[in-house]
Order: sequence, then C-alpha cells, then structure tokens
Amino acid sequence: MKRILGIAMMLGLVGALTLIAGCSKEKAPQAKEETPMEKVGSAPKEETPTEKVGSTPKEEAPTEKVGSTPKKETPTEKVGATPKKTDKVGEPAAQDVADFSDNIFTITLKRGLKKIELEMVLVPAGKFKMGFTKKELEDMKVAKLESLKRQDMQFQERLKELQKKEEPKKEERRKEEPKKEEKKEDKVEEKVEEKKESRGKKVLPDVYKELPKEYREKEEEKRKEELIQLFKTFIGKNKLDMADWYIRYQGEQHEVTLTKPFYMGKYEVTQEQYEAVMGNNPSIKKGDKLPVTNVSWNDCQDFIKKLNAKTNGNYRLPSESEWEYACRAGKSTAYSFGDNITLKDANYGGTFQIGEPVVVGSYNANNFGLYDMHGNVCEWCEDWHGDYPAGAVIDPTGATTGKLRVGRGGSFITPAEDVHSSYRQLFTNPGYTFSNYGFRLAKDK
Repeated sequence: MKRILGIAMMLGLVGALTLIAGCSKEKAPQAKEETPMEKVGSAPKEETPTEKVGSTPKEEAPTEKVGSTPKKETPTEKVGATPKKTDKVGEPAAQDVADFSDNIFTITLKRGLKKIELEMVLVPAGKFKMGFTKKELEDMKVAKLESLKRQDMQFQERLKELQKKEEPKKEERRKEEPKKEEKKEDKVEEKVEEKKESRGKKVLPDVYKELPKEYREKEEEKRKEELIQLFKTFIGKNKLDMADWYIRYQGEQHEVTLTKPFYMGKYEVTQEQYEAVMGNNPSIKKGDKLPVTNVSWNDCQDFIKKLNAKTNGNYRLPSESEWEYACRAGKSTAYSFGDNITLKDANYGGTFQIGEPVVVGSYNANNFGLYDMHGNVCEWCEDWHGDYPAGAVIDPTGATTGKLRVGRGGSFITPAEDVHSSYRQLFTNPGYTFSNYGFRLAKDK
C-alpha cells in the first residue's frame, strides 16, 4: 500500500508538473504572441517609419498637392474654359480677337499731360498679285473718261467762283498806295526794328504774332493761283489723252512675295499724334482724331526721324508693295471687301467743293484689321514712282531714283476708280503738300 501510495503520489507529482509545464507551455506562446503585440503596440517607435509610410498621407500630402493639381489644373480649366466662352458666342470670333490683340503693337506718345496711343497691327508674310489686270485697266479707262468729264465741269464752276472772289481783291490792291505794295517781309522787319528801339523785348511777341497770319494769307493766295492754273490746265484738254496718261501711270499685274511679316499703322496718323511729335498741326480741317493732312513726303520723313529719336522704334513709311498687300488683306478683288464700292464702305467721291476727311476708323476694317485703306486721305509710300517689273519679284523696294514718290488709297475728293487697291496717285512730288494727303506708319517686326 505504501508502495502504491508512493507511486500514486509520484504520478500525481509528475501530472502536476506536467500540468504546470503544459500551462507554462501554453502561456509561453501567448507571451510570445503578446510580446509581438506589445512590440507592435510599442511599434509606434519602430513603425514610426511605417507611420511615415502610413503617414504617406503626409507624403501623399504632396500627392494631395499633386491631387491638389486641380489648383495647377485651374489654368487648364481656364484654358478649358475658353471653349465655354467659345461655345457661348461662337468662339472663333473670340479667339480671333484674342489672337488679334496679341498682334497689336502700341506706341504711347505724350502731348502735355495727355497720353496718346498709336496702334500698329502685325501683317503676316505672304504672296499676292500686285497691280491691275489688263481687263481692269480697260474698264478703268472707261470709268476715268467719265469722271474726267464730270471733273471738267466741276473745274469750270470752281474756276468761275475763284475768279469772282479774286476780282474785288485785285481792285482793292490797285487802289492802295504804293507804300502798301511793298513786300510784307520788309514791313515786318521795319516794325520789329522800330519797336525794339522804343519798347524793347516786351513788344516782340506782339509783332511776331502777325507773322503767321501774313504767312497764311500769302500761302492761301499762292494756293489759289496754283489751283486756278491747275483747273486751266485740265479744262478743254483731250480727255482721251488724259485717260491714257492715267492708265500709263499705273502698272500691269505681277506676282509679289513678301517673306517677312511687318507692322502697319492700324489707322492713318492723326492730328494729335502728329502734333505730339512735331509740335504743330498743318491740317486745314482741325480735329484730334482726324488724319493729319497738308503734309508732304518730306514732312513725313521729318516726323519719322523725330519719332524714332524719341522711341528708338525704326518706324518708316510702308513700301508700295507692302501697302497694296496690306490693303488687299488676302483678297484679289478690286477692293478689300469686293468688286463694288459705295459711300457706306469708304470716304471718297467728293469734289473740291464737297468732301472732307473724317475721323479715322469711321468705316469697317479689312481682314488684317486695318482701317481707311480705301479713301479718306491719300497715303504716302516710301518708294519712288517707277515701272513695275515684268516678272515675279521677292521683297521689292521700288525704283532707286525718280522725280515722284508713290501715293496710294485715294481720298475724300477722288472718284471710285482712284480708291482701287492697285491705284497709284498722280502729282506726287515729294515736296508738295495737299489737303487730301496724309500717311500711316510701318515697322519691321
């Protein structure tokens, strides 16, 4: 029994130990599993990198910034928004305006405190047919004959009016004393010397105020005499011969290629722009937004010289080929808007009695965005007048020498055929001024 009890106790002790060992073995894996949990719990330290990775939200913050590319994409949305604007109004027009505005070059001038802008439009390079076709020259001869006959009648009426106005003045001059017939320049010099001695410098401005008035009167008389001579020259002339002369002054069509884009004045140079540079305004009809007139080709060169000195802009007059290319604006028709013209299209068709320049931009622009290329005032070009070349040419500059410069575009006093895109004006002596002549600027890109 004792032995059996001893064995039982031994077995119980072994079972207990086994139970304890079993428990400890079960606890051990739990401890081992818990420890990693605890390490995971403490893993914030080890997994901080993971949290940095997990905090990839922070790295994804850049991704959010990238995700916030919506902000970067906002421009894209704005660009994408242009379709919306386009969809609303027929976007092509909106895009054209946007593109067109990018091609405008603006000069800012100052006249006192006033800022005056002079806009220039970029004209693309291209190829075109310059001059009249043979058929156009034949049609023009017929039209010119008709207009010369009408002009002849107008000249006769105008001549009678001028002569009537001149007769009383001539009678008054005959009755005047011989002393009053002395030269005005000598009289003014005498007055200046007398008043210098008596009153000194204070009086000089009053004396010199008389000079412009006397000068104007003298110039007006001179112009009237020239006009009378011009009318007498035309009246009674063989109109067929004259029409032939007009036609010979033109040129037959030939191909011209302009290889470089250039800037062209959006409008004719206005009186306020001219005065801002030159300090004077020679125009007969005054108005800030009217084109400057009574300027010779030489006057234009003086203006350009002073403008370039102020701005370093390298401005110039357009060449004749540049002018016609810019006027046509991609069209092969007689005018930039078609083969027919009416008084709704341009300022032309007046006479020496009726007609005057109008504010620049009063009519529609052509396809290049240029205004008043037909009518309003004739425009000086850089070239000497000369015969056109027989074949195709590239970037022509015109004749190297000559007596006359080129004038283009017609004016408020010229008939419809004279405002044709290809028409070359007559009587273009570079030193002469005309009440229907102005200019616009050009500039290399």
